[in-house]
Amino acid sequence: MHPNTDEIITHFESLFGMEADGYLIVAAGTGGKFRHTGFPFSDRHLAAQYMVEQTRSQPTYAAFALHNSTAYETGSRKNEPD
Repeated sequence: MHPNTDEIITHFESLFGMEADGYLIVAAGTGGKFRHTGFPFSDRHLAAQYMVEQTRSQPTYAAFALHNSTAYETGSRKNEPD
């Protein structure tokens, strides 16, 4: 069963709220090789579409996290104050 874009968006919003500020970082890949891609939370529909596309062609693991602008711009995994 493939993920549904609307279900992913609903999941993002249930975790982070409707007005979250920051970037969704999506890690997707297979065989131990993962690519991290960032999307502003306001464009969460693009993050959801990306996750669906990544899992459509082959078995893929996809994970996401919400990072603030400092973590996004520096490539850090720490959410330090902006």
